[in-house]
Amino acid sequence: MERFDAIVCGGGPAGACAAWRLASAGASCLVIGHGVPGGKVCGGALGTRAKKHLISSGMLSADDLSRLSLREQPSMTCFHGYEPLRAFTSPGDPITMIDRLSFDAFLLDRAERAGAVVLWDDPVAAVRDGGGRVETRSGNTFAAGATIGADGAAGPVGMSFRPPGRRHPVGVALECFIGMPSGFPEEIGIHFGLTDYGYAWVFPRRDDVCVGIGSLGGRASPPALLEALERLMRRLGLEPPGRGALRAAPIPSGRPSRKLGAGRVFLAGDAAGLTDRLTGEGLSHAVESGFLAAEAVISGWDRKRLSRTALRGCLGIVRESCLARHLVYHPLFRNRAMRGLRENAKFFEGYWRLVSGNTGYAGMLAGFLRRK
Repeated sequence: MERFDAIVCGGGPAGACAAWRLASAGASCLVIGHGVPGGKVCGGALGTRAKKHLISSGMLSADDLSRLSLREQPSMTCFHGYEPLRAFTSPGDPITMIDRLSFDAFLLDRAERAGAVVLWDDPVAAVRDGGGRVETRSGNTFAAGATIGADGAAGPVGMSFRPPGRRHPVGVALECFIGMPSGFPEEIGIHFGLTDYGYAWVFPRRDDVCVGIGSLGGRASPPALLEALERLMRRLGLEPPGRGALRAAPIPSGRPSRKLGAGRVFLAGDAAGLTDRLTGEGLSHAVESGFLAAEAVISGWDRKRLSRTALRGCLGIVRESCLARHLVYHPLFRNRAMRGLRENAKFFEGYWRLVSGNTGYAGMLAGFLRRK
């Protein structure tokens, strides 16, 4: 049985970052891919936090990110339904629009170049011995000093090692990409009020536009989301694509556990439930938690140290978002939140800074409490 210091289950951003950090530190590492590379529904928005983690780690350079960028987005307009609330153009760091297929492949290539071994067409079937043995569907078995579960919201490793009661993601998102019509607005559009506990997004990129909708733990069904998405596209003058062009994915919901795994299994990204419950943002949390899980393996951290470190960053932000989402989406507060976005320039700027990864929830709340 072949043995590795660590086996990473999942080849998305969380898994690739973990594998790169492990291999760069001299640890033997196997990545077992899961699903379709770049297949997550996310719109391809890369904010400041994710970019800082990637650059400060040394995994990517500013030039690498520039080459991966399809468009730098400094502007956003928010809507309540179809009625505009306010527009904002940031003087600071923009949101970088990327193609997830290219981005994910680039990160995984960096992990391979650092020395990680990648096995893509043989998914994980089971993790045994508390993370010490990984079996694949074809019958291959590998021994591991530790296992990192980065296989998404509904992946087998994340599902198996999340605490009871937190195993089933209930959020869902749909998106599609279509060619950008001539004269189409270039700024990001966020539409509140089209679905329960969620929003719709319009992300213009270089040659196309991503239109999507997500419900982060609300009661909206996939058919209702699809109907709302098609209605929005027609209002925008876009022809809804056929069902085959749509992508759908589950989104973690509920309060994420502090444990981030069990035994010798460390969870990262969506497998750990690390998706913002207000904005749906998960890329920065995937990158950061991938690095943290690898560091826990390399440095021999116990679970408490990993939890404390994550609570100062990705895990802390996601746990704060579990409360903040009610202040924006709950029927008792929604109208006040929409009024705040329309009338309070500082609150709107705080929301932009949150979405773009330039502040946390304390910064957004401070904007809400300040005068216009």
